Amino acid sequence: MKTISLLLVLIWTTAVAAQEVPSVTVHCSSESERQHCAADTHAGILLVRSTGPSACLLGRTWGYDADGVWVTEGCGGDFLVSGTAETLAGTPTVADAPAAPEERPSRAEDDNDFSFYARFGSIMSVTNDEVDVQDNGSRLAFEFSTGDNVRFFAKGEWSVNLTGARTTLNPGESTSGGFVTLESKRGEVLGARLGYVGFDFGDKGTLTLGKQWSVHYDIAGYTDAFNTFGAEASATFNAGTDGGLTGTGRADGALTYRNTFFDIVDIGLQTQFRSLDNDQFLDGYGVSVRVRPVRGIEAGISYTRAKLEDSFTRAVSGLDNDPVYRIAGVRYTGESLTLAATYSRQQNGDLIRVPVEEGGDIIEVPEVFDADGVELSARYQIGSVGLLAGLLNYQPDLQPDNELIDPATRQRYYIAGVDYFPTPRTRLYAEYRFSEGIDSLGEPSEDIFVLGAKYEFFGNGTRD
Repeated sequence: MKTISLLLVLIWTTAVAAQEVPSVTVHCSSESERQHCAADTHAGILLVRSTGPSACLLGRTWGYDADGVWVTEGCGGDFLVSGTAETLAGTPTVADAPAAPEERPSRAEDDNDFSFYARFGSIMSVTNDEVDVQDNGSRLAFEFSTGDNVRFFAKGEWSVNLTGARTTLNPGESTSGGFVTLESKRGEVLGARLGYVGFDFGDKGTLTLGKQWSVHYDIAGYTDAFNTFGAEASATFNAGTDGGLTGTGRADGALTYRNTFFDIVDIGLQTQFRSLDNDQFLDGYGVSVRVRPVRGIEAGISYTRAKLEDSFTRAVSGLDNDPVYRIAGVRYTGESLTLAATYSRQQNGDLIRVPVEEGGDIIEVPEVFDADGVELSARYQIGSVGLLAGLLNYQPDLQPDNELIDPATRQRYYIAGVDYFPTPRTRLYAEYRFSEGIDSLGEPSEDIFVLGAKYEFFGNGTRD
């Protein structure tokens, strides 16, 4: 009850505080070309809601500079900037200015766009008998692009562990790409999140090579909308990894083609070439299709198959074939309300490490299993305050050779949260996880309450 009371107090105080922060909204959208919209960004900028045909990924498909906000590759949205005394007095604001395409330099001028992004965040988590401080989503990223008719781009992004904690409540913050032979990287100061190069051919699509967001995440990202919890029923970040080896999260060694047709259909095609040391020529493949039948509604499906070495299949209990992932989802984006739902089905695609006593020692034995997952998320924006709610249910479909996992095992919890932006670059938030889950040993999972903060910094420049 104490943690619930804290959450209610935080919601009330942030709602009151939000009324004291003047702000204006700038709308900016793109198709395939980069668009630049004038805005006063001296205090930063916040994406309030996405309205475009493609996902808005900070540093990849949107960002801002001293003169305004830029979007590209189908990203579009409403961006919140801090208001000024002139704004409140009725002086025309940047929100009244029409969104105009950026005048891109010609190839002859040979200008190169360079941007960087940093985010620092941490959380304090409270359970029944323990308080913990962890990093949550700290990272550094650099992006470079050049060209006109054909644009070349490259990006590198690294996670930063500010606290040195070896565990994280946020499933998407792992930087291990392993699966069966997991080598944990938690606790390291730096971990590779993304690294890719690519070509943007305009209306002929984009081609990207490296470690990058997968076609599976095109759909799973619909409900990955919370500050700490969520994203555990879509099989995206499976086996405690970033989904790199299986190609479901930040896919390793991926070659991906994406394009938009008729302004309402997005296609993603993905192949993986992860290693020279295994017995597979093609290490995985996937496809996603997303459609926007009416404004504000997007629906999509994805299929991904990961090719594993035969030695894995023979050695691990429950693994009888290559992992296969299917996911379908829908998202509604309105004036202030965003709703999303996903359903996933994975076969041979996730594992639990069950602690077993052997020779007086405790060892962890991996067991691979099938599962169905459902995720629901909702967000309601009131000025600088967002109210969040969600449901997650991940139900293993155990097979006869899953001998160690308790038959009652499931992951099921509800999420309630609030976040508040005192400035466009600063986010304060609280989330509560009401758990009805059962772990692999048959023990009930704990409720968790978190308080956290994030600070973001952006920079853009031009290099000759």
